[in-house]
Amino acid sequence: MRCLADQHQPTDEEIDLVAGKIWHESRGSATGQPWLDVARGSDAHRQMVDAAMMALTPCAREPVPLR
Repeated sequence: MRCLADQHQPTDEEIDLVAGKIWHESRGSATGQPWLDVARGSDAHRQMVDAAMMALTPCAREPVPLR
């Protein structure tokens, strides 16, 4: 919430925490593999970190109105 409300740049720890939650809710619960066991630098790790960064980083452009 702080990242969005205050336009705070997320720390590495915040990104990793959210990436871990995304992993658990999307793939980890299906595979049983904990986030800490996902190899850093792997495609799966990068995808989760990218998703976390998108979730935490305030959008720099104007929102597109819904129709």
